[in-house]
Amino acid sequence: MSATDRPSVTLGRRIVPPVCITLATLLHLARLPMVEWLSAAPALNLIAIYYWTLARPNRVPFWLLFVLGLIADSISTAPLGVHALLYFGGYLLARMIRRRMESPSLLPMWGVFAPWLLVLLLGEWLLAGWQREALPPLGALPLQWIISIFFYPLLHLLFDRVLTYGQRWRL
Repeated sequence: MSATDRPSVTLGRRIVPPVCITLATLLHLARLPMVEWLSAAPALNLIAIYYWTLARPNRVPFWLLFVLGLIADSISTAPLGVHALLYFGGYLLARMIRRRMESPSLLPMWGVFAPWLLVLLLGEWLLAGWQREALPPLGALPLQWIISIFFYPLLHLLFDRVLTYGQRWRL
């Protein structure tokens, strides 16, 4: 049995994307204090979903995205189901993007991230307005979009590093 066929290596590869997505979602829900004064925080949850869906599409369990979305809805002021639908829709859209992308490296992924995120943030805004029967003000949405675009390369490189080390973990 080769080193890559051992169950410990396979387990390490399987748990890295779900753990990173879960941690990013929890950090996003905790509202990082370093950007709190901006009234907008980077969409760490969506950055993680996007990265891992493009980098390792078969390692992102869609049921986890649904559960994390429901948790996000229960913690935030969003109507129940908005984040669950948002995460799952973002996952499906990223899977479609992945089929057309030759290699999931930083520059191509970053270039497609900005419009992908804009679609999701506007979708979240529209869903919240539809469920409340009135569109909320855009508020910090444009600022969150810009901050998230600038945060993406940092998290991409961090996730690349975690992926490299995660393939060697003996769990």
